[in-house]
Amino acid sequence: MSLRRLRDRLSYVRIQKLLFGFFCLCFGLAAVHHVYEYVDPRLRPDYPPVRHLVFAAINVGMAVLMLRRTKWFVPLLCILVVQQVFAHGQSLLHSWPVASPILIIDWIVIVFAPILLAAYCYDLFRHASKQS
Repeated sequence: MSLRRLRDRLSYVRIQKLLFGFFCLCFGLAAVHHVYEYVDPRLRPDYPPVRHLVFAAINVGMAVLMLRRTKWFVPLLCILVVQQVFAHGQSLLHSWPVASPILIIDWIVIVFAPILLAAYCYDLFRHASKQS
């Protein structure tokens, strides 16, 4: 394979579609997960049921916004990322010392939320610099 064909295959446009499609899918799955936790509260008995409905709605909204990617959403995404990293970090810290099972979702959110924010900002600022 030539270097040019490889570069064309790894173009930003293709990677961008895959990346934000992946995040859209993740938010959709998270919404389904929260609806399931609402229906079966035994999974997280310490959380109020309305919390799961709120996060299901937030995740659906995030999935839609991953497809549209507007500039006005950056501050809200930043707040959400900080809140999620803090909340899942707290959950991880509380579950670790007492030898309760560490939820893999905590690690996933802590790792991928900042990646999502960076990718979202890069995508928006890339388009802004091309237009000016």
